[in-house]
Amino acid sequence: MFTVVYTGFCVQGLALAGLFVPYARRRWGRRWQGVLGRGLPSPTGVVAGAAAVGAVVIAAVHLYWAFGGSAGVGEERAAAHTAVTGVVSGVHAVCALAAGAGAVLLVRGGNRAAWWPSALTWTGSAAAVCWGLWPWIASLGPQLDGGEPASAAVQWIYAGQVITGICAAAVLTRFLTSRREG
Repeated sequence: MFTVVYTGFCVQGLALAGLFVPYARRRWGRRWQGVLGRGLPSPTGVVAGAAAVGAVVIAAVHLYWAFGGSAGVGEERAAAHTAVTGVVSGVHAVCALAAGAGAVLLVRGGNRAAWWPSALTWTGSAAAVCWGLWPWIASLGPQLDGGEPASAAVQWIYAGQVITGICAAAVLTRFLTSRREG
């Protein structure tokens, strides 16, 4: 049953993403097509720098956990580490890095195509915020499954992941609004 349900979710997600791209191109294409152009103002660069620093810290911790590191996770979570949980932590790391790198590329500007740093930032920031916010909120309440509560380190990492994603999303928003016509 698990396989059927989650395969369905994956197919639905891919279909929605595939349908969204033509719509986004028609609706907002002029904002993310062409070259990056002139860089964004200094305050936006500070936000992008914060996203990049946060991304590196978050990615380092998630990669440590992905390869079996157990510091800060608690005994129960460390004992439950599998290849699947390692891959999930690795994906968290990649998404955080995508958000930070995309934000920095957008701020720097230049002659490279605008669509790929925009897509990198969009995807990375959305994943960082969503997949940081959900476990962070869940870790703040009572553990309904009777397991041990999340450690402060885990809560801080998820909170940092959310903040990193929000910073990167703010840079993307600033970039897209700077390209608005008239």
